[in-house]
Amino acid sequence: MVERRSPKPLVGGSSPPWPAIFVMIKKAIKFLEEVKLEFKKVVWPGKKEVTSATIAVVVFTVIVAFILSVLDYFMSLGLQSLFK
Repeated sequence: MVERRSPKPLVGGSSPPWPAIFVMIKKAIKFLEEVKLEFKKVVWPGKKEVTSATIAVVVFTVIVAFILSVLDYFMSLGLQSLFK
């Protein structure tokens, strides 16, 4: 049987050799360590900021829902008048 090789010499087969797996594990560990460091730099919002942002989102959502329901009502009236 003939062994088939990839035209790209750096591309491996379906399963990487053992040393490559260790390199991938080391890279994953390094990535997670960097994520942990970045989380330490995050400035988390306080209770007051979270409350005000939540209220703003809820108010905006209610306003948009009201506008969309009014538009829907008038569009349905228009379509009903077309098909009567």
